[in-house]
Amino acid sequence: RNIETCRSIWACCYCSSRIRNQRAKELQVAFKNIIEDKSLSIGIFATFTVKHQISTPLSLSLQTLQAAYSYMRSTRAWRRLMDRIGYIGIIRATEVTYGSNGFNPHFHCWIILDRRLSSATIEAVEAEMSEMWIAAVKKKSTNKSLVPSKKRGVDLRRVTTQGFTLYISKGQQDIGKGHKRNLAVELTRFDLKQGRLATSITPFEMLDRNDMAPQWCEYVDATKGKRASAWSRGLKQRLGLTAGANETDSSNGNPIFQLSIPFRDFAKMTAPELNDLLSDVEQLTA
Repeated sequence: RNIETCRSIWACCYCSSRIRNQRAKELQVAFKNIIEDKSLSIGIFATFTVKHQISTPLSLSLQTLQAAYSYMRSTRAWRRLMDRIGYIGIIRATEVTYGSNGFNPHFHCWIILDRRLSSATIEAVEAEMSEMWIAAVKKKSTNKSLVPSKKRGVDLRRVTTQGFTLYISKGQQDIGKGHKRNLAVELTRFDLKQGRLATSITPFEMLDRNDMAPQWCEYVDATKGKRASAWSRGLKQRLGLTAGANETDSSNGNPIFQLSIPFRDFAKMTAPELNDLLSDVEQLTA
C-alpha cells in the first residue's frame, strides 16, 4: 500500500511473494468451501510436463506445454473422461525449475470432482491421461524430442482431506526433511520453493549464483506475459469466491512513492536483502 511495485509474479521476489500468498489464501478458502459442500469432492492433483534437455530453450518448452495442454482439453476424449469422473472444474499453476537437463516447466492441476475416486480408478485415469498427453504433445510440438514417456509425462494423485496435503513440496524450510506441504502452497507459493533434487533449483535461487545470469535472463524473457495460474470458467463462483484483484491493477488513487537504488548497490544485493528492503520501505510509507 502507498508504494508502487512492478507486480511481476515471475521475476520479482517481493511482488511474487505478495501475489502468490494472496492466491494461496484464496485456494485455502476454496478448499474449506468444498469440504462444507457435500455435493463436491476435493478431487485429484495432476502434473503435466514435457521431455527436456540442457539445449532445449525454455520458450519452446513453455509454448509446447501450453499448446498441448489446451489441445488436450479441447478433445472429445478429454471431455468424455471428465464426464466419467464427475468433473467440476480445474485450477492450473505453472512452475519452472532448472536442473542437469536444463529448464523443466510443468503444470500442476487441481481437478475438482463431484465424487471420490477409488485408487484403481485413479490409476486407470492416469494411464488414460498419459496417452492423451503424449498424443497432444506430438500434435503440437515442433520438436519431437519434447514428447515425454508414459512414465514421466503425467503424475496423478489423490487430494486428501487430512491437512489438505498430498504433494511433497520444495519449501525452503522443509528441504531434506520429507515434510508434506499444503496443496495451496504447492499450487501458488512457487517463491517459497527449492529444487527437489540437489541438482535442481528454482529461478529465484539463480539470483544467488553469479554463473547463472544467462539462465536467469532466459527465464525472465520466456515467462514474460505468461499466466502463472488459471481457474476454469465459472469455478470461482461455483466455490463461493469472487475474482481477486489482478496483479497489474493500478494504485487506485493512492499516493505513489518511488524508490531509487544505484545499480552498483542493486547488483550486490541478494534476493532476501531486496525483499527485506522493500518490506521496510512499505512500512515507512504506509
